Amino acid sequence: MPDDTPTPSSPTDQPTAPMPPTPEPSAHSQPAPMRPVVTGSGRRKLKKPLLIVGGAVVAAVLVGGGLVFGLYLPNTPENVYSAGLENTGKAFDQLVDYSKTLDNAHYKGAAFDGTMKYKSGQGSFDFDMNGSGDNDGNLTANMDLDLMGNKGSASIRSVHVQGNTSPDLYFQVNGIKSYLDGSGMGALDSLDGQWISIDHTLIDTYASQLGSMSPVDINATTPPTFAQIQDAETKVQAVNKQYLFTTNASTAVLANEKYLGQTKDGSRTLNHYQVGYNRDHFEAYAKALAAALNSSSLNDWSKKANKGKNLSDVLDFTSMENDIKSAKADYTFGVWVDTGTKLVSKVTFTNPEDTPETFTFAQSYTGGDDYPFSIAFNGKDDSGNPEQFTMQFSVNTKTNKVSAGIDVTSKDDTGTSTVNVSVSATPSMNAVKVTPPTGAKSVSEILNELGLGGLVSGLPAGGSSSDTPLFFQQ
Repeated sequence: MPDDTPTPSSPTDQPTAPMPPTPEPSAHSQPAPMRPVVTGSGRRKLKKPLLIVGGAVVAAVLVGGGLVFGLYLPNTPENVYSAGLENTGKAFDQLVDYSKTLDNAHYKGAAFDGTMKYKSGQGSFDFDMNGSGDNDGNLTANMDLDLMGNKGSASIRSVHVQGNTSPDLYFQVNGIKSYLDGSGMGALDSLDGQWISIDHTLIDTYASQLGSMSPVDINATTPPTFAQIQDAETKVQAVNKQYLFTTNASTAVLANEKYLGQTKDGSRTLNHYQVGYNRDHFEAYAKALAAALNSSSLNDWSKKANKGKNLSDVLDFTSMENDIKSAKADYTFGVWVDTGTKLVSKVTFTNPEDTPETFTFAQSYTGGDDYPFSIAFNGKDDSGNPEQFTMQFSVNTKTNKVSAGIDVTSKDDTGTSTVNVSVSATPSMNAVKVTPPTGAKSVSEILNELGLGGLVSGLPAGGSSSDTPLFFQQ
């Protein structure tokens, strides 16, 4: 089988980009022609042997054509399918290795942006956002909203205060007059374009009061460490390679592939297969997955976070194993393999209880530093109306930029509605420098101007006080 291609060099401050393995040409894909050198009567001596060899080749083509194609045409459906599984397993190996390098990058912040667009028969709006933040709580963000022609914007700044966990917050809203006209809230017009500050001491006071008044014992579990997640990923991937990304007859979950022909996805050519499964191997795969998760250090976190429960219990692997035992023996799903990259391009599952519903997992890597993945659902919502849902995710292994998106299309009696959301974040080695805006008014000043000063007790114009907010007094 093919070896991995070497990984190109990367900047010293960036993790090395993984490169999915590319199959090497078969040693027999371009056989060298036989060129015997003979002179004189030697030609007559070679005539009979050449006829025998020629007859053997013809016989092989007529009788054992599969052998000839297997040797000389590495792009046969069987070889493409087998290479696709193995290469995809190796590609995920390299992505797991790449993610491990991120833990040592020690990024200080990130730049982000996002958009959201909604369209329906009742109206539409566009929302855009961009900004940057760092690990100390410094943040700057800008947002724009267009609601059926009414445009507004907002800005947020968060400034870290040395020696404090809570930052000073500032926010500003522009264009709200058009929304307030006719609403009876004209007094708020003065806030249009005005920077408002929330002092860190006020945030501390409210946070403390909320904590002491909470009637529910909230279990604020510490999230798992990066190393714990990586350990689980590594062990799960080892199980995936043993059972999923393989054609080994003794363990392969996928079985009895049937070649259905080629399709086009843009400029890419894909081999389409109908694939079944081996129930015994599927059950063994589920048990191996559970064991891998339970043996990982992420399971230590699970026991602390879930009152002693193993990850396999939290994820209800018992139900999964029962579902496998009761699944239809003749169930099949679609697999597409890119004939150029020799990677599995997508896998589609059909809901056995509702044939029109399909789930598709896909990756469309064709080279370079971007690794795109997607999950799609095509079926009906709870009311029986047609619905399509797609979630995309990609990572650039050179810049380490992560992008995600969601697209939803639904239809009902009122027409078609669409929602499109996209966000991205690019990590940085630099902290974010945020300057407090000039002319900002504190919350207490704004409330006093609006005649609502009694909502907050004892806060001076600067916005700081050790008094308990009146809102929380019993």
